[in-house]
Amino acid sequence: MWQKLRIAIITLSPHEIAAGVAAGVFGALLPIYGVQMLTSAAVVKLIKGNLWVAMLASWIGNPITYPFFWWLQWLVGMRFIEGKWTQHLLPNFQEVFEYKTLDSVWHIIKPILWGFPIIGTGFAIIFYVATYWYVILLRKHIK
Repeated sequence: MWQKLRIAIITLSPHEIAAGVAAGVFGALLPIYGVQMLTSAAVVKLIKGNLWVAMLASWIGNPITYPFFWWLQWLVGMRFIEGKWTQHLLPNFQEVFEYKTLDSVWHIIKPILWGFPIIGTGFAIIFYVATYWYVILLRKHIK
């Protein structure tokens, strides 16, 4: 696998690699289980990146990083829904695990869904720029 990644770094353009990473990160931050890689694949086709790089980058979303990303999305979503920064730094996630109906947890899920486009796009841009310049510097170092 690392050999294939090395070949990809040498043969693909910096944009293809960076766009793949950006698409993978954007898709990974989607707070709906089971569609992250499909979203990454759709986005990578739109921005003309590399599918394999996107699939690898989508693993940034994992059980260790999800709580942090969801918390950021919740904070930003609450800002847009309430019109001001919330006084609570954390939602009551215990309610999510004890829910009876979707209505009982919608006040937690809704801000996360509102925050996703902003946080997802922001992280994708950051990763695109960082990866693009890293590939350029790496190629100069290899030559």
